[in-house]
Amino acid sequence: MKYERKTSKNIKDNFLLELLKDREILVEEKDYNKFFYPTKDNEIDSSLLDNIDKACEMLHEHLTRGNKIYLVVD
Repeated sequence: MKYERKTSKNIKDNFLLELLKDREILVEEKDYNKFFYPTKDNEIDSSLLDNIDKACEMLHEHLTRGNKIYLVVD
């Protein structure tokens, strides 16, 4: 099997931590627990999300109708 390394360095220790830092998902090592073990302090106000009101209306409408709902989380 051929593969291509997509990181900027040769990761040997703590692969996941180093990969997340390399991809700039985590800036500092101390952010590791915030990423993998989030708490209420890590939540953002949902009212700041674009189109959240429309999404709530659509969800309510489909729940009321008894429709099946497929959620995709990114």
